[in-house]
Amino acid sequence: MEEKYKQYENEVEDQLKKYNEENNLLKKAMHFRNAVQADVDKDNAYAYLRDDVPSVEDVMEIGPFLQLVKTGTIWAKMGSFNSNTHTLLGSAVIRANDDVPV
Repeated sequence: MEEKYKQYENEVEDQLKKYNEENNLLKKAMHFRNAVQADVDKDNAYAYLRDDVPSVEDVMEIGPFLQLVKTGTIWAKMGSFNSNTHTLLGSAVIRANDDVPV
C-alpha cells in the first residue's frame, strides 16, 4: 500500500506540473481534475496505512452500526472505516467468568 501512496503522490506532482505548463484551458482543467483525483486516491491509500483504523478481520458486529474490535475498542460507524465516519465510543475488557468453563 505504501507504493500506491507514493504512486499517487507522484501523479499529483506530475499533473500539477502539466497544469502549470499548459496554455489550453480545457487541458488545464483536465490536469487539475486528474491531480485532485490522485490526491483523493492518495488520501484513501493513507487510511489503510494508519494504525488506528482496524482491519476487517479485527472487527466483529455486535449490533446495528455498532462494532467491537479485537483491541477492545467500541466504534459506531456509518459506511466504512475508511470514510472517516466512525466514532470511538470507548473500550471494553472481556474476561472469562470463573463459573463458566472456557
